[in-house]
Formats: sequence, C-alpha cells, structure tokens
Amino acid sequence: MAGAKSRTSPSKVPRMPLGAHPVAKPAEGRTAVAEARSVVKSAPSQARTSDAHAEVNPGSLQEFLDYQRDVLERTVLFWDTLRERADNMLEHERTGLPPLLDFKFET
Repeated sequence: MAGAKSRTSPSKVPRMPLGAHPVAKPAEGRTAVAEARSVVKSAPSQARTSDAHAEVNPGSLQEFLDYQRDVLERTVLFWDTLRERADNMLEHERTGLPPLLDFKFET
C-alpha cells in the first residue's frame, strides 16, 4: 500500500495536560485549529517511566493467605445476601404481593 499512512502508537502521541485543551469557536476558523495544533506539538511528552529500577517487594505468604480469606468471606457474604433477597421475594409472593410501603398515617 503505497498511499497508506503509518499509524503512530498511542504511547508516542504527545499528550496535553489535563484541562489544557483549547476550545475553538466556530467564528475562529482555521486560526484556532492551527493554534490548537501548535499547542499539541509543543506539549511535553508524558513518557511512561520504566519500572525496571523499581524494587519489587513480594508479599509474604501470610499476606497472601489473609487476602484469599478476605476474598472468600466477601464471596460468601455476597451469595448469602442474594439468598436472603430471594427468600424475601418468595415470601412476598406467597403472601399475595401486599404493598411494600404501607404505613399508618393520620390526616
């Protein structure tokens, strides 16, 4: 493909700081577009820093087991909550679907 443009990877595209995107009004026309392009070109590249030099601290076996226990407990609580909800729904249907919010009141 002779006419195909090469695609730039997303990590090599210069990024603008958050909130610095210029907003062009329709009356400004091409000059606003040219200014916006110059801002994008002049914005510093936010290259990702390499974590090669970062110290890796593997957690202890006890931390891993504590995490797994927490996951298991939360999973059991989640399914228990769904079971209780289903039991409440079935009981509500057995009683003939009375109104859920039926309060005594005085006028």
